[in-house]
Amino acid sequence: MAHQLGFYRLQDSYDLYQASQYSLSEQVRPATHYYFAKGSVLDYILLSSEFDAKNDLSLAEVGRYETYDRHLINPSFEHDSQSTDHAPVMITLAIRE
Repeated sequence: MAHQLGFYRLQDSYDLYQASQYSLSEQVRPATHYYFAKGSVLDYILLSSEFDAKNDLSLAEVGRYETYDRHLINPSFEHDSQSTDHAPVMITLAIRE
């Protein structure tokens, strides 16, 4: 039964994005939350295998992965005094050809 459900296993969009890149250098994953000066990843976008480029049946793949953390790294009190302590994560999906 487990092998039948493998197709529906959720995957981290960052891992899918990294796998679709052709760079030999491994990038450090951006932090999405800071506690004092220590960053950690607490926010994820999970996708089904339909977005895994290695899956022959996939419809789309992760074309971009971005973390919006300016308000955490270089805060401006005027703009960021009421902002969250998490960095929003946004992905762009591209239809596979």
